[in-house]
Amino acid sequence: MAVNVLEKIDDEFLSCMICLERFKQPKTLSCLHTFCSNCLHQHYNKNRSQPGVLSCPACRVDVYLKQDGVHSLPGNFFVEGLCEIFQAMATSQCGGESAKVMCSGCDNDIIGNTSFCMNCKEFLCRICASHHTRTKHTRDHQVVPGSEMESVEKLVEMRSQSPVTCTAHENESIKLYCDNCQAPVCVICSVTSHKGHQFSDATGAAETARNAILKLLSPAEQKVSKYQYGIDSAIDAEDVLEKSKHQAKTAIDEKTNEMIAGMATVLRKHAESLKDGVDALFIHKQADIHKFKEMMEFHMEIARNAYDYSRKVARYGNVAEVLTASPQMKTKLEKVNAAYPEPYKPAEKIEFAPKSRPSTRFQQSDVGNVGLVTANLTNRVPVQNVQRPQRQSGVKKKTTKLQTSSPTVAPPIPQRTKMAQPQSKQPNTGHVAYHPYTVSAPVQLQVYSRVQRGQDWEWGNQDGGVGSVGMVMIADGSGWVQVKWDNGLDGKYRMGYNNKYDLQLV
Repeated sequence: MAVNVLEKIDDEFLSCMICLERFKQPKTLSCLHTFCSNCLHQHYNKNRSQPGVLSCPACRVDVYLKQDGVHSLPGNFFVEGLCEIFQAMATSQCGGESAKVMCSGCDNDIIGNTSFCMNCKEFLCRICASHHTRTKHTRDHQVVPGSEMESVEKLVEMRSQSPVTCTAHENESIKLYCDNCQAPVCVICSVTSHKGHQFSDATGAAETARNAILKLLSPAEQKVSKYQYGIDSAIDAEDVLEKSKHQAKTAIDEKTNEMIAGMATVLRKHAESLKDGVDALFIHKQADIHKFKEMMEFHMEIARNAYDYSRKVARYGNVAEVLTASPQMKTKLEKVNAAYPEPYKPAEKIEFAPKSRPSTRFQQSDVGNVGLVTANLTNRVPVQNVQRPQRQSGVKKKTTKLQTSSPTVAPPIPQRTKMAQPQSKQPNTGHVAYHPYTVSAPVQLQVYSRVQRGQDWEWGNQDGGVGSVGMVMIADGSGWVQVKWDNGLDGKYRMGYNNKYDLQLV
């Protein structure tokens, strides 16, 4: 019976994420993650990027340490209290469910019902448990009947209701809350180390702090759901992108195979060029999706940890634990609730747009073009939106955006129009772009356009010689474009700067 309870408590509350064992001297970081003190020491020494800065092993948030290092971090009294109960219960067993449990009152093996004192951390037989609750010095102790020790939540709830003694005065109960120091104290502390301070009732102060935390939990829970929805939308977008990548390549192959008899070698070369364009588009958008998904996972972990930890402390923590941790938890939950996570949009898929026109001479551009179009994701049901505060008239709108870096913005998708006829009689190598565009004078090049030297060319044989072809990699409207030539060289060339045009479309 007791073994099952110990395993449940150990798995749910008391396992360090670094060593995967029960907490030893648990320390809480500002992000509300808890680890063993020694584990944090080793992590800090091994991964120190700058003196005095500890990166959280779970969420990578930087925590600035004081002069004492890890020792200066606040202890997790909530977890430490559960560890004490766990240790006391584990020590009273001698090897499994069939082992006997010794009563700490009479030193006899307990036969029948077993009780456990939450204050003394000791097992008691039925008779000693009865005396324990009537003796003057122990009658205020919380004694848990053995029948109630099957429920982990019941055990933790009863612990939170047990009297709390002062750490400075062993036999004195916590009765007051020092408003100046924001710390729970006993009566002796109020006339000694806290003399002259303002005090309030500890139970009332704890209830106020507990209610404030519980009020913040509901919107925090919705934020966690929204982060999850954002991650799910990014996964869906990547799935659509992945499927459309293969569909686009398949469509390219099918259209190309129809024309192989007339211009097999040229068409196959251009088909591979189009596939390279598909891969380039896919990598470009996949990187954007991965960056968004990593950002959402990062902030969801912070929000979920703040929610889980604060919920447990608010529900199961005793007076001292709630009062000690409430300022830090309130600050973290308020930061979580101030954010507005949004789903990934727009989801885009790679589309192959085949061209079909009667012609007596096949050209590479007759195959078609590759581009990105918006995809509709209908299999996700968005979570319920949280009501945002209304903006008052005349007040400038402010929105907190949880982004670690600016997302990559894909080039705009122009309306699909008829491709201009190539002026050269050389085989048309075509291009890969977001969508076909209209060529006009002067030509406005786009990323992945296939180009060759034009009327104002004065750069020697950087392109590999007359007739050599390259691909536009950057076209930002500045009058210059960057091209990577098929010979491996790359450079920047004028496309409008000083009314000079070094390039032309192939």
